Amino acid sequence: MPHTPREIKDDGFKIILGNHELFLQFLNDFVKFDILKDVTPNDIEDITERFIMMGIDSKDGDTVKKINLRGKEPLYIVGIAEHQQTVNFRMSFRFLQYSVFIWHDYEKEQNAIHKGASELKAFKYPPIIPIVYYTGESEWTSPINFIDKVYFNDIFERFIPKFEYMLIDSNNYTQEDLIKNKDILSLFLIIDKIKRAEQISSLKDIPQAFFDELEATTPEHLKKLVREVVAMFLTKLDIPEEDRDKVINKIMTRRFSEMFGLIDGYSVVETRRQAKAEAERERDEEKRRADEAERQWQEAERRLKLAIKTLLKGNTITEVAIIMNMPEKDIEKVVHDE
Repeated sequence: MPHTPREIKDDGFKIILGNHELFLQFLNDFVKFDILKDVTPNDIEDITERFIMMGIDSKDGDTVKKINLRGKEPLYIVGIAEHQQTVNFRMSFRFLQYSVFIWHDYEKEQNAIHKGASELKAFKYPPIIPIVYYTGESEWTSPINFIDKVYFNDIFERFIPKFEYMLIDSNNYTQEDLIKNKDILSLFLIIDKIKRAEQISSLKDIPQAFFDELEATTPEHLKKLVREVVAMFLTKLDIPEEDRDKVINKIMTRRFSEMFGLIDGYSVVETRRQAKAEAERERDEEKRRADEAERQWQEAERRLKLAIKTLLKGNTITEVAIIMNMPEKDIEKVVHDE
């Protein structure tokens, strides 16, 4: 069964967030806490699988990372890629679910290392950074702070958990903003901002220097991943497979600057698609007119037969033929059909 555009997006971001080098680019580009500046891909541990079976309302675009800070206690990041066109108003609750399970898992882990560790006064739970990366076109209006999802919060404020999640709304970043990051993740996010095939022409505005930077800095082992993700995003745009393969070939030969040399071709494809749709509409209209003409002819024939039958009640066939200005054989046929 073909994937829906949302499933394609989820798969694409699952690949991106599952790669620690790209996830680190994501942190450097958008999160920017000083405590994370020295983190390397080897310091990142993906523990998403631990929480799949715990009853959390998880999606394919969810990821849970443990960040092992050198010489410090670890911290955790819960990232959710949200692609729905409608806003998810349960987001803060989903993060609360994740937080409780992460803290519970951390407590078990520490107790396994030092029996009774969580019962000590000095024991503390790790910080969790909740992040939403939103790509929908509607304005994000879901409450950022969990307390705003609880009624009577003005009366019982001190008894209600208060925490915010970080919202990264792709609508707030232009293509120029993303280009400044000068990394392969930026290329993915630029492509992902394109909603329709005819918008691909905007990629012509990407400066050559950006592609030069990618060619110089993208390691060989990331090429396959780049190929997979770009193919998924192009599939989302209904780009023909033949043209997708040509773009992917540019990636595999590290010719990033030529990746979208087929833009004009995509415009042709889109024009052909529109022409095909217009031709189908014309065929449908022609069929509708033919059906209407057939209906009118049948109605006229019905009325004619009714008139002939009415006249025959007081006249001969010859007299009716003269009145209707029709051959007698046609009048006889009406009589015979009845």
